[in-house]
Amino acid sequence: MTTCAAPRDLTIRRWIGRAVAGLAVSLMALVIGANGSDASRGAGGRPPAQLIERAGCDRAVRESGSAKPTDVRGDSRPVVSIIVPATALIRLDHAGHVLAVATNTGCAPRPGDDHFYLRFDGTVEQTSITRLAHRRWIGDFTTSGVFVSQRR
Repeated sequence: MTTCAAPRDLTIRRWIGRAVAGLAVSLMALVIGANGSDASRGAGGRPPAQLIERAGCDRAVRESGSAKPTDVRGDSRPVVSIIVPATALIRLDHAGHVLAVATNTGCAPRPGDDHFYLRFDGTVEQTSITRLAHRRWIGDFTTSGVFVSQRR
C-alpha cells in the first residue's frame, strides 16, 4: 500500500507560514507598544506635511513573496530561512479613522505589504490596501516599528 505525504507536508508548511506571519505581527505590535509614542512629529507636535522614507522606497508596487531564500552554504545540510513580510500596522481611533501607521520597512504602506488594523479596543484585523488606496501618507517612516501620526 502506498501513501503520499505531500498533503500533510503542505498543511504543515501552510501552518508554519501562518504562524511566522502571526509572530511577525505580534512582535511588531509588541515593539511598537514598547515605544508607545508617535516619534516622528515635527515642531509643535505636528507630523511633517510631506512623506519621508528610506532610500530605495520607490513608489512602485512590490510583489509579495518575491524574495526567495537561498542556500549560501552549498552543502547538504538543511537550511532554515525566514522571510518577514513587509507589514503595516494601522492604528485606528474609536470611530475607525486612521490615527497613525507603523511599518517594518522604513517605507510608507504600499500594495504588496500585509496590512493590519489596530483598533481602539486593542483588537487586530487584517485588511486590504484597497481600502486605503486613496490615502496620502505623511510623516517620517525612516524608523521601522515607530508609529507615524497621520493627523493633519
